[in-house]
Amino acid sequence: AAHSSRFRGRRPAILRYGAIREPACRSAAAGHRTPEIAGLAMKAVDQTRFGLDGNCLGACLASILEIPIEETEALTRDMEEAERQSRNWFQILERWLWDRGWMPIFALSSDLRGKTPAGYCLAGGKSDRGLEHSVVVFDGKVVHDPHPLKTGVAQIKDYIYLMPIVSPE
Repeated sequence: AAHSSRFRGRRPAILRYGAIREPACRSAAAGHRTPEIAGLAMKAVDQTRFGLDGNCLGACLASILEIPIEETEALTRDMEEAERQSRNWFQILERWLWDRGWMPIFALSSDLRGKTPAGYCLAGGKSDRGLEHSVVVFDGKVVHDPHPLKTGVAQIKDYIYLMPIVSPE
């Protein structure tokens, strides 16, 4: 109930996750499969920009949070600009998510010693195109690649888990 006032209509898949550990799957666009949680699958959103100025991370956020990708455009452009200026892009992401009731938790795969975050989260690594790329994972398995080729990442090097936050009442 604490989260319901923030969301128009149904809650994002990340909040519907609950304690279900073995999701069923159903077919999605282009034969891609996403976990189905309590009968409602995550809304897969594909990226609209590619290459060094791609918005794969924005598409992954839009997918997990079930928002239009347009709501992530300013964020991804600010993050790209910060990276070009050797500033901390994660602080920009953290501020953007915090304003929307989420706290990102960053973890390197190597620090997790063979474990993965539970449920939906973002994962990053090199794509077969040689660029850093973001995908959505569920319990460590890639469930959505926002790039049209759907080739994922060669190896996951980091995760960004989104934790919902609320103001105490």
